[in-house]
Amino acid sequence: MVVDSMPPIADRENEHLGPAIDDGIIKLRQMYLSEIGKVKRGEDPKCVVRDPEKNKMIVIPAYEKWVPESERDLGKSAAVA
Repeated sequence: MVVDSMPPIADRENEHLGPAIDDGIIKLRQMYLSEIGKVKRGEDPKCVVRDPEKNKMIVIPAYEKWVPESERDLGKSAAVA
């Protein structure tokens, strides 16, 4: 029998990230904090589009070449009969 569980929560407060190696992690966490700040102020975070006219599906022509039409889903859910 195998029992799997979540690891202990890491103490991120005392991390010492170096800009040479951990720049991506630093930038990602700064972005998270920035977006959390927007939500706290009542603003929308990145990639939230509330206008239905601007929130349309984008069809990528290269996708149409590589995937036959019979295999495309294009966001349509299959109806269960």
